[in-house]
Amino acid sequence: MQNQLFSAIPLLVQVSKGDLTMSGKGQIELFRQALRGRVAIIGIGNEMRGDDAVGCYIARRLHSVENALVIEAGDVPENYAGLLREYKPECIVLVDAVNVGADVGSIIIMSAEELSSSLAVSTHGMPLKLLSDYLRRETGAEVFLIGIQVKGTELGAPMSDEVQVAAEAIVELICSAYPTVRVRA
Repeated sequence: MQNQLFSAIPLLVQVSKGDLTMSGKGQIELFRQALRGRVAIIGIGNEMRGDDAVGCYIARRLHSVENALVIEAGDVPENYAGLLREYKPECIVLVDAVNVGADVGSIIIMSAEELSSSLAVSTHGMPLKLLSDYLRRETGAEVFLIGIQVKGTELGAPMSDEVQVAAEAIVELICSAYPTVRVRA
């Protein structure tokens, strides 16, 4: 079965058994087209807090993506602003665990313009709206958030199966936008 991802931005994708289903192939193509330029993918998360590790996990899985800078930023993505300015991306993709009250493992995609400053989606201290606005101002790049709904972020907990499945689907989506990729096992 061919995966259909990201029907609208923002959107919510339910993931089960590795298949992503959603209507709106045109929006999937828009997101893939954004990935065709000079892209920076920033994995955000805390490895010690269960599902919160998902952004870093995805960044590690994307070993080499043509025309992309992949950063495993941990819980301090703002520390990489200088590197991003030097790289001059056309598109920045923030990948992070979120808590929006959706089903565990759901994937949301939002452009920076659609992130509300009052919407607390990230599990980290710095609001993603503030980060995305800053990165857009500093680099001129289009900024997207790929968020994965968490099950738990308890200290020392492993990543949940649902979030792991969503992570693999995101890796597959990003890899599908590039002709040549290597993915770490």
